[in-house]
Amino acid sequence: MPQPDTAAHVRLDRHPHPTSAVPATLTASSPTTARALLSVHGFRATGEHSLVLARIDHEEPHYAQQAAQALRTAGLTVDITPALQEAIDTEWDWAGHPLHWLDRDEIRDVSHQAQQIHDDIAAGRLVIHLHAHDGWTIVAAGTYRDGRSVHLHGEDHLRHIAMVYTGPTEAITAFERLHGAAVRPGPPPPTPNKPPLTS
Repeated sequence: MPQPDTAAHVRLDRHPHPTSAVPATLTASSPTTARALLSVHGFRATGEHSLVLARIDHEEPHYAQQAAQALRTAGLTVDITPALQEAIDTEWDWAGHPLHWLDRDEIRDVSHQAQQIHDDIAAGRLVIHLHAHDGWTIVAAGTYRDGRSVHLHGEDHLRHIAMVYTGPTEAITAFERLHGAAVRPGPPPPTPNKPPLTS
């Protein structure tokens, strides 16, 4: 007889609103394993038996498929709705991507790193002190809770760490020297690509 944890049933679907988010619905009295595995793959709790995956790169179907594979490997039952399966099977057109010299896997690596930065900011692990527009894109200076400071370059799924500093004083001084009158306090305004955190 399976343990209550492995008796969990997970249903992955497309979000009902015009978004690429993927809601997960769990059916079990104690879906601890399913919740833990889904959270490892970027899903956030929205209720006792529901989670949602929302990313700034709109690659939710790709990462939902990875989560489904991990859940099945752990012995859990996973249902993927036809609408989500269609999205998983549909390849993106990468021809218009700003980093056109990268292949699909390299583009996903860049956007995954950008997602990690986004999640660190959303969770308060990375505090943004200053931002500016450098003539091309948004740049920012911030500090991680471990004391390491960074300069960020780009927005949304193209954001990356451009420089690393030992602390905020060094990072802020360098940022103000580089960007002068364009420097503004705090984080930049959110963009339309910021993912929803709830279903």
